Amino acid sequence: MRKCISVLTPCFNEAANVRDCYAAVRALFDGPLRDYDFEHVFCDNASTDDSTKLVHDKFPDVRIVRAGKNLGFAGGNNLGIRAAKGSYVALINNDAAA
Repeated sequence: MRKCISVLTPCFNEAANVRDCYAAVRALFDGPLRDYDFEHVFCDNASTDDSTKLVHDKFPDVRIVRAGKNLGFAGGNNLGIRAAKGSYVALINNDAAA
């Protein structure tokens, strides 16, 4: 039985970046991680732009969980962890300072 990896991407006003992020994750699972199933979950932290709409409209296989208000980085991550269905969870951190 193939294991599933849940890839969590927290986002807040990331309309300029979400498509590239999805493409990069997809490339990993089409290439070196092709032996694993995956789900890509965008954790929208109450964005005021079209961050997740852009991804969902173009890539309907993406799951999106939305916070009703901005929960901060940790809160957004926790939202995604609770929604994850995979055997393993990988959290993408796009903070350049991290």
